[in-house]
Amino acid sequence: MIGAAINRIDGPLKVSGRAVYSYERQEAGPPLYGFIRGAAIGKGRIRHVDVSAAETAPGVHLVWTHLNVPAQGAYVPKPTMFDRPRPQLTSDRITYSGEPVVFVVAETFEAARHAAGLVCIDYEAEPGVFDLRRHADNAEKPETLSIGAPAEIRMGDIDAAMAQGPVIVDERYDTPYHFSQAMEPPAALADWRGGHLTVYVATQMVAQTRTAIADTLMLDEKQVTVDAAFVGGGFGSKLYLHAEGVFAALAARSLGRPVKVAMTRRQVFTLTGHRPEMIHRVRLAANPDGKLTALGHDVNMQGGTEAGPWIEQAATVARSLYAAPSRLTRHYITTLDVKASEAVRGPGELPGLIAFETAMDELAFALGIDPVELRLKNDTDIDPELNIPLSGRRLADCLREGARQFGWDERPRTPASRREGRYLIGYGMAAGIRMHFQGATEVSISIRKVLAPS
Repeated sequence: MIGAAINRIDGPLKVSGRAVYSYERQEAGPPLYGFIRGAAIGKGRIRHVDVSAAETAPGVHLVWTHLNVPAQGAYVPKPTMFDRPRPQLTSDRITYSGEPVVFVVAETFEAARHAAGLVCIDYEAEPGVFDLRRHADNAEKPETLSIGAPAEIRMGDIDAAMAQGPVIVDERYDTPYHFSQAMEPPAALADWRGGHLTVYVATQMVAQTRTAIADTLMLDEKQVTVDAAFVGGGFGSKLYLHAEGVFAALAARSLGRPVKVAMTRRQVFTLTGHRPEMIHRVRLAANPDGKLTALGHDVNMQGGTEAGPWIEQAATVARSLYAAPSRLTRHYITTLDVKASEAVRGPGELPGLIAFETAMDELAFALGIDPVELRLKNDTDIDPELNIPLSGRRLADCLREGARQFGWDERPRTPASRREGRYLIGYGMAAGIRMHFQGATEVSISIRKVLAPS
């Protein structure tokens, strides 16, 4: 980083309560309120829907189902992910629990929610595939990850190295679904005036969200303005356009009135994405002195049928963290009938590291070597796969300084041997790594001679 540190300009506004978030915006004037009702089954179809009671409920302006929702642009699996159109209520099919099946706009939030509950829906449920462990044998291997990196990298012969040992670890670890629950739930206020759409929406990707909204509503991007003055927390859950933004925009255009839509806390679990559940197999082989001879990390993760899978880079942490001559890192996808997963804070690296670093601790125990020392023995200044010098690497410095600061040498060596009352007190450590996303960059430099004042 270059230059002196500066204070956050939004800090005083946030701590004093003066920051105005998307759902609180007032520029558009008095709004109507929308409510999304989700499917009550995990897979199947809508056999019949009756909206008559909802349409005649007090204060209701609009009731949409798959039968009467306005035309929208089709979903397109663009490689950039964040600017894909996100059409809603596109058919009678249900692909995951909580998928939008009804949208109501009324004078108040309470009226819209009440009317949505009056819609009678007859479902035809079908058997679904929901359990990753039970269906893990159906995994498929993609060519690339969502970030564009190869899904598999192989060097040397890991099977031969594991057979030779002499010290090995071969373990399975499961990491669960993770959900983002930001302080501000996903929310949007849309305003359509004079052929121009303004959407105040909680998004981490302003330009891409603008494209996604324009493509969904089949508008020119010049007709769309996205305003995200404050996000209210995202952690990846607000990287994508979701149902609240689409419905608010469609309804504002249809009614010619500003429309607000916010998810309930419960809906955040079903209408936004999540970190996929994963099954990890980590294999390590080492000499008695602790030098790794092989490392392997296989990851099988949940994919969804609703939209192309989000393939997290969970096994990539092993590709650069430690040196070993034989290496195999692979990713698999098992398609389930659940909401498509999306990026969550530290995507891929977080579940990948907890599995791989746990295996490193188990190897340290098997070798009788200090866990910090084991990692120091396998640190590298050369990229293990590209075989080129790294421009910078301070892992060893961090490990040594962390051990010093935390009194690592004074820790109890026997697990579960220190107590404070009813609590066990333990010491643990782990290394961390995250890939650095870089794109093409252009720089313009001008050099001028500045004359000193006379």
